[in-house]
Amino acid sequence: MRRITTLLFLTLVIIFGCETQRIQSRWIDRDITIDGIDTEWRGARFLIDKKYMTVGVMNDDKHLYLRLSTPNIAIQNLIAYNGMTLAIEAPWSKGEKLKITYPVGSANAEPDSLDSWDRDETDKRLKEKLENGYLVFEQKDSSQTLTVSEAEKQGILIGMSIEDDILVYELKIPVNRQVADLFKLNVEPGKSIGVGVNVDSAAKERPEDEYTRRNREANDRLTTYRRRPQQQARQIRMSLDFWVRVDLAKKI
Repeated sequence: MRRITTLLFLTLVIIFGCETQRIQSRWIDRDITIDGIDTEWRGARFLIDKKYMTVGVMNDDKHLYLRLSTPNIAIQNLIAYNGMTLAIEAPWSKGEKLKITYPVGSANAEPDSLDSWDRDETDKRLKEKLENGYLVFEQKDSSQTLTVSEAEKQGILIGMSIEDDILVYELKIPVNRQVADLFKLNVEPGKSIGVGVNVDSAAKERPEDEYTRRNREANDRLTTYRRRPQQQARQIRMSLDFWVRVDLAKKI
């Protein structure tokens, strides 16, 4: 009987412990300026488990407001070079997602500065991307590229900045009309949506002794391991990838 109880407990842990993290949106009760500065988000931030990132969500019956932030220099570096993709899935969409990439990564970008973890270089690279910024919207096999100002004309506001070594991303997007001629979220307050983030880098060959040394010097770490310096290089893959369910708020 004890063995059966233990097995049942472990089964429940496996089933319920692996669920997608769920967060509650907040009904918009303040003015939010989409500028990559998150002073308006107090009381509406959630830490994503083991992902070096916090998420904030607010909504009303017309717009969805999203905020992401990370203090991790390695993730910021990947975003500065390889871009970041945000995905939104409406409950009726049968798995179809609206994907918004901003900033957009350079083709075949595999920066040497991934080894250097240099704060000034990361800030410089991100600033250059944002000054010449554009967004890529994707759904299924369709895609559309807009400048930030063109997106604003369609009611989509986006902002990103690094302040006090923290990268902050903000997005305001309509929930009840067409987005970039591709996708209509058509989500009512009180419904649930999926939100995902992907920041990726191709695997890269690096000597382990150099990687270990650089990792110790970094303010934060994505990956930690120890092996002898004389051992051969190995493939190291750095990325950020997560998915959460968001329950949109109803008007109070």
